Amino acid sequence: MAFLMRLTGSIVKWNEQKGYGFVKPDSNAKELFIHIKEFDWRPEQGQKISFVVGRDKQGRPCAQNAILYGDYLKQQKGSSINYVGFVFIALFLIAMIYLVLSGLLTIWVVPVYVLMSLLSFSFYWYDKDAAQRKAWRLPENMLHLIDVSGGWIGAILAQQRYRHKTKKISFRVGFWLSVLLNLGMLYLISQNQML
Repeated sequence: MAFLMRLTGSIVKWNEQKGYGFVKPDSNAKELFIHIKEFDWRPEQGQKISFVVGRDKQGRPCAQNAILYGDYLKQQKGSSINYVGFVFIALFLIAMIYLVLSGLLTIWVVPVYVLMSLLSFSFYWYDKDAAQRKAWRLPENMLHLIDVSGGWIGAILAQQRYRHKTKKISFRVGFWLSVLLNLGMLYLISQNQML
């Protein structure tokens, strides 16, 4: 599923008892229905929000995945590119090329990293999409297992592309520990090649 562009608007009607209301987009488009399940706070009439336009079960357009507008602005300001991750990937790739060309590492390691990175990227995409849809999420340990198996390059790219799993400190610590563990295993493999 493609990720939809976020819009901004205001809650112009809200029925607290029934748990639904209507959002008027800033673009002067038609008011959109929104249900209480699309919020992670108690909404009030007049609040400014960011949202995506989706479809309800009958196929009608509605507002989904609401974020309080101030929080949305904070997300936008905090969404700058993390160049540390890209530099780390570049240094790793240079080291990998050196190890393969010098015979310290067999070439079969390269497709393993490529495949695991593609798998990791797709899992992060799925988890981000599931979070937006409020659907079943992947366990964090599953993401760490893929990363420690060589998928951490895809994980860094997905984290930057989808702005996913970049804030939670416990996850970030676990992620970088899985990267270090993977590099440690790669080192042991290269040492065995030398024997």
